[in-house]
Amino acid sequence: LDLVRPGIMLYGYYPSTATQLEDRLQLRPVLHLKCRVYMVKTLSPGDSVSYHRAYTASKKEKIALLPLGYSDGYPPNTSEKSAVLIRGKRFPLVVSPTANHLEVLLGENSEVRAGDEAVLIGPQKQAHISAFELGQWSNQSVYKVLINLNPLLPRRT
Repeated sequence: LDLVRPGIMLYGYYPSTATQLEDRLQLRPVLHLKCRVYMVKTLSPGDSVSYHRAYTASKKEKIALLPLGYSDGYPPNTSEKSAVLIRGKRFPLVVSPTANHLEVLLGENSEVRAGDEAVLIGPQKQAHISAFELGQWSNQSVYKVLINLNPLLPRRT
């Protein structure tokens, strides 16, 4: 073998499910996408959020606002299928992402607070969300999920 194209494997992801099932390589994802909850808001029955009042609360519940949206590369065509991790627990998105933020349904009795870390890709406590999973939620390949991340997002090595 004179040439190797590692491609997506450089990020710790397999090029296909079949490749992953061969189990010859032990890849670990190297990329995490995180932000901080910037606001927790309590909705009363009848309160609406997002563009065109896309979601209306039917009961008292809390939502968290995250300062990351499709302009940052989060897939725009996700909604209730998608989730984020906060305090090691999965919470669903309320509506599809907006350009600059995500709205996350916390339920009524959540302990989530402004400043808590939210994980969109990566591990938190015993839970994990992969770029592959985010691709499934948005009907995109893991390649598109990763390549669409805004190059202006802060990075740490």
